[in-house]
Amino acid sequence: MRVLIAFLLLPICVVQAQMPEYTLPKQIDTLVVQGENCLKEKGENCSHYFDRALEEARKIDKDSLEALTYYSVGFAFYRYGNAQDFLENAKKAVALDGTRHPLTTHFFLEDLYLAHADLNHIDSLMAPARASLHWAEVAGSKSAMAAAYIRIAETQRDKGDVKGAIKTLLDARPIVKASGDLHRESGLLLTLGNTYNTNGDHPQALEKYEEAAQGFLKAEDSSMYILSISNWASIANRMGKTQEVLTRIQPLLDYYERNGGTKSIYLATQMAKAYVIDKDYDKAIPLLKENIEEAKAVGNEVFRLNNKQLLTELYIDMGEGALAVAEIKEIYDKVVSEHEQGRGSAARLHNVRKLYADAQTLVGNSGETGEIYQAYIRFNDSLFNETKEREIAAMRETFEADKREAQIALLKKGKEASRLQKWLLGAGLLALLAILGGLWVRFRESKKRAILERQKLNAEIAHKRKELTSQALNLAKKNETLIDLKEKITGMEKTTQSQDLLRTIEFDVREDKGWEAFMQSFQEVHKDFYKNIQQNYPDITAGELRLMSLLKMNLSSREIGNMLNISQEGVMKARYRLRKKLHLTKEDSLEQKILAL
Repeated sequence: MRVLIAFLLLPICVVQAQMPEYTLPKQIDTLVVQGENCLKEKGENCSHYFDRALEEARKIDKDSLEALTYYSVGFAFYRYGNAQDFLENAKKAVALDGTRHPLTTHFFLEDLYLAHADLNHIDSLMAPARASLHWAEVAGSKSAMAAAYIRIAETQRDKGDVKGAIKTLLDARPIVKASGDLHRESGLLLTLGNTYNTNGDHPQALEKYEEAAQGFLKAEDSSMYILSISNWASIANRMGKTQEVLTRIQPLLDYYERNGGTKSIYLATQMAKAYVIDKDYDKAIPLLKENIEEAKAVGNEVFRLNNKQLLTELYIDMGEGALAVAEIKEIYDKVVSEHEQGRGSAARLHNVRKLYADAQTLVGNSGETGEIYQAYIRFNDSLFNETKEREIAAMRETFEADKREAQIALLKKGKEASRLQKWLLGAGLLALLAILGGLWVRFRESKKRAILERQKLNAEIAHKRKELTSQALNLAKKNETLIDLKEKITGMEKTTQSQDLLRTIEFDVREDKGWEAFMQSFQEVHKDFYKNIQQNYPDITAGELRLMSLLKMNLSSREIGNMLNISQEGVMKARYRLRKKLHLTKEDSLEQKILAL
C-alpha cells in the first residue's frame, strides 16, 4: 500500500500545472505557508492559518480559487500534519461543487482515498476510488482515469478480491495505452505485478515487474525504474533466484556510484537479502550495516528498520543472541509504540515480538518470552483460520462464477433445442432427408449438453480438490509452526510459564478440529475410498486410515509428519506397517495400491 501511495502522489505534484488559470493570491499563499511552517515546527494546532486562508479565498472566488486553496492546504497536511486533519480537509473539499472543476474534484477524492489509506480505513477506500474515476471521466483525462483504476484494483486486492483486482487492471490497460502515457501504463503494470504477487502467482508478478521496469526506463524515470527492479528482486529472492538478483543489481549499484548518484537503498536491501538467503554472512553483515547507515543519512526510516530486522534474523540464525538483542530492541520499542497508538499491522507486531523473544531466549532472558510465544501462537492460529476462510471463499466464488457460466450456456443450448423442436413440428411434411438432418442436429446438441454437464461436474470436483489441498497444507503449516515453537521453548529455562506454554502447544497440535474438517472434505472428494478400505481391510486402524488419506493426496513425508505430529522416521515406520497389512511385496508400490482403492 505504501508503494502505491507513493506512486499515486505523482498527479498531486502536477495538479497546479493542470489549473493554469488560478494561482493563490499573495495574502492567501502567505497564510498557507505560515500554516505549513507551523506544522513543520509543532505538527498540530495550526488550523487557524488555513481557516483564514479559506475565508479569504471565498471572498474573492467561492469556486475554483477556494478549491485550489483546499488543495494547497491538503498538501500541507499530507506533508507535515497528521492523517486525521488531512482526512477532514479532504472531506470538506469533496463537498464543493465538482461540476465547475471535475479534474480538481478527482484530485480531492484522491486525497480522501490517501487519507483513509494512511489511517488504515480499508472499508472506506472503494467509494472515493470509484467517485474519482467518475470525475476523471467527466474531465476526459485518461491519465487520471488510469490512476483511479489502479486505486480501485488496489482496494479490491486489499479486501481479498484478487481476481477482481486483476480483471480491473487488465480491462483498464487498453484505456491507459490509448492515452499514450507511458509512465502511467508502467505504473499500472507495477500494480498488476503487486497483485499477482498477492495472489501467489510469482512468475506472472516477475514478468509484470520486468515490463514496468522497461517502461519506466523508456520514460526516463530512474526512481520508479529502481522501484520496479527492487520489486522484481524481492520476488526473485523469494523464488530462490538469488544469483540472478546479485548479477542484475550489482552493475546498477556500480553505475549509480560511478555517475555520482546516491546509492539505491531499495536495490542494496534486496542484494543483502540475497546474501542472507545464500547464508553468505561475510558479505551480508557489512552490506546490511552499510545500508542502515545509508538509510539513516537520507532519512529513510522504513528501510533503516527493515535492514536492522534482516540483521537481527541473520544474528539469530548464527546463534549470536547478544547482537540480535541489540538490533531488535529499537524495532521492538517502535512497533509496540505504534500499536499502542492504533497504528501498524497486527502481523508486523507479532512477527517483531517473536524475533524479540527468539533473541532474548538465545541470551537466556526467558522471563517474558513465554507470554510473547503464547500470544504469537494465538495470533498465528487466528491468522491461519482467517487465511483459510479467505482462500476457501475465493475458491467458492470462482466455482460459483464458473457454475453460473455453465448454467447460462446450458440455458442457451436449451432454448436453441426448443426452437429446433418447434421447427421440426411445423415442418412435418418435409422429406425424410430433412427429418434425418434435424435428428442429427438434436443428437449433436444433446451431446454438447452432456459435455457441458461433465465440465460442470469436473469443475465442482476440481474446486473440492483445491479446497481439500488448501486445508491439508494449511494444517501441516500450522503444526510445523507449533512444533518449531515447541522446540525453541524446550531449550529455554524450565519455568511454570514455559511448561504451561508447552502444554498449550501440545494441545493445539493434537486437537482434532482441523482433522475433522479435513476428513469431511476428503470424503466429499473420494466418496468410496473409506468404504473400499473397510470392505477389503477391516483391521485397518484410524491412524492408518489417516495415513492412507494423506498418501492418496500425494503429500510428501515431511508434510505427512507435520500433519500427524510424528517425525519422518515415524512416517517411514508407519508406511512399513501399512504395507504389511495390505500384503504388499517389495516390488509393489504402496502409492499405486492406495490410488487404486
